[in-house]
Amino acid sequence: MTAVYVTQADAANFGVNVGFVRHYNAAFTGEPAGPSAKSDREPANISLAEIAKTHAHNISACLQWREQTLGLRAFYQQLQQTQQSTIAEDQRSTSSWQNSTR
Repeated sequence: MTAVYVTQADAANFGVNVGFVRHYNAAFTGEPAGPSAKSDREPANISLAEIAKTHAHNISACLQWREQTLGLRAFYQQLQQTQQSTIAEDQRSTSSWQNSTR
């Protein structure tokens, strides 16, 4: 699928350097990439197609995590509402029972 968006001609004409790869990897680890070095200007020998494929995979995982998080948030909110309703019902039952025993 990536070949549709990044052709062999693109890969031959464009590339990324080691600095790009260090920065990209640092972004995913949360660690600083550190100061730049002369080696950052070197070609990384990673094709644009491979970068596009990796990036698409990472975005898919992030979207899945987002959906899972939103689902868990909705479940938690529903759980809270149910608990609050149960507490309110218990309080009404207790109050009703107390009033009937007087």
